[in-house]
Amino acid sequence: MKIRNGFVSNSSTSSFVLIGLDVVRDKLYHREKKRACECEIENAETMEYCSKCGGGVMREVDVPIPEMVDYKIGDFPVIDNFEGDATFIAIPGTYKTGDEYDMIKVKIPENLNEMKENMKNVLEPLGMWDEDSFGIQSGATYG
Repeated sequence: MKIRNGFVSNSSTSSFVLIGLDVVRDKLYHREKKRACECEIENAETMEYCSKCGGGVMREVDVPIPEMVDYKIGDFPVIDNFEGDATFIAIPGTYKTGDEYDMIKVKIPENLNEMKENMKNVLEPLGMWDEDSFGIQSGATYG
């Protein structure tokens, strides 16, 4: 999936809008090697392919930081397309999606400043807060 800001006229387009900030994906995940096949073989960590099933023995996976549980950091949803193009942390209730030509509306919460301050208090200790990045984020996914 690719993310492009602005208008996209591709028929497989899906648009999104949220209030929050974009985050460098590497701050949310680290890479770990995990077993890819279930075969019982010796020295699996040193092998590229399994001698029993022929598949790859190990694979790299993204492991979320301990502070991220069920795609949330605190009360704030993490929006991730899993391909590294864009990752966002949203104010709850402000992430909306639509089809190619839908007009997407997001109601600005009355307590937005309070919610922003709460988000800052949660993300700043993790090195993820960027005042300049906070705001209305929009774009489109296309494939």
